[in-house]
Amino acid sequence: MEGGPNMKLYKLVLGSSRRSSQFTLTLLALVAGLILSSSLPWLNSGGVRAQDALSNASIRGTYAFTSTSGANSSGGLGVMRADGVGNFTISGIVNTPVFLGGRQTTTFIQTGSYSVNPDGTGTLRSTVSMPGGPMLSASGDFVITQASASVATEVVFLQKEPGPSGELIRAVFQRRP
Repeated sequence: MEGGPNMKLYKLVLGSSRRSSQFTLTLLALVAGLILSSSLPWLNSGGVRAQDALSNASIRGTYAFTSTSGANSSGGLGVMRADGVGNFTISGIVNTPVFLGGRQTTTFIQTGSYSVNPDGTGTLRSTVSMPGGPMLSASGDFVITQASASVATEVVFLQKEPGPSGELIRAVFQRRP
């Protein structure tokens, strides 16, 4: 009995080992595609669809934001106002550790410009000012992860410059109603 009925069915469906390899690769590609599409929010309903061309006008209005850096040792929150033509202002507060286990909060104002590509990715350049502190430059990349009628409802940002200890700074902006 050469493999029994299951082996006969397997050979009937898959045929030669070459077709078996092609079937396996096709199946893997299908599974990978399903996993990828379910993990990318802009491909799911309510997200950004392929036919929605995005632009600077997609980021307009008021957004609340939260940010983290490093192993969540520092964080920030605040409000961003975007004009829809590529300019923004952020007012916020950051909470960072200090020597000997304490914490410090600092307010800041950030102004700058952004550019949105049709696929929802983009870049940002800005100047950050803190009371009594130096003016700092900040830049980064972002992606619009959720949109409604081509208006961004969620944007995820990664800063290019490292934080004070060399850590990655990540922020999520959510549009206010």
